[in-house]
Amino acid sequence: TTWFRCLMVFAVLVFFAILLYGYYIYTKRRANEKLLQAKAIAKAKLEALRAQLKPHFIFNSLNAIKDYIYNNKNDDAANLVQRFAGLIRKGLHLADKDFTTIGEEVIFLKQYLELERLKCDACFDYHFEVPERIAGIVIPSLITQPFIENAAVHGMRSVKGERAVLYITYS
Repeated sequence: TTWFRCLMVFAVLVFFAILLYGYYIYTKRRANEKLLQAKAIAKAKLEALRAQLKPHFIFNSLNAIKDYIYNNKNDDAANLVQRFAGLIRKGLHLADKDFTTIGEEVIFLKQYLELERLKCDACFDYHFEVPERIAGIVIPSLITQPFIENAAVHGMRSVKGERAVLYITYS
């Protein structure tokens, strides 16, 4: 009868709708799993990078303190130790967080660059340009520190005969 045919067509349509909905849920779940895996991989890579940076920076700073002590610059060594402790405290705080704002990162980088300037008797200057509108943008913690460290250690200190200036611009 007509009613039976209509009921069968409706049942087939409901069956296909359920199949499509199940497929939609399956693909959505799969995409979420892939996204979580990609996030986990990116987080692991960032943690590996941080793990490499921490000892490198710490050993460089301790060597500078040792040099001050060997050269009987005890006041300079004490000042360097105090700043180094503050920087390590701030760096550990940032390293524990996955993300930070550009503004917080710049505060840490300024502390870092002041320490580097102390280590080389103010052999370079630096200037940050951070537009107010982007200071609150969130970035991975300590992501720019390796670039600044390489510029300061390998670039600024190698300039001979004139004062080097490091310009850091966020845009």
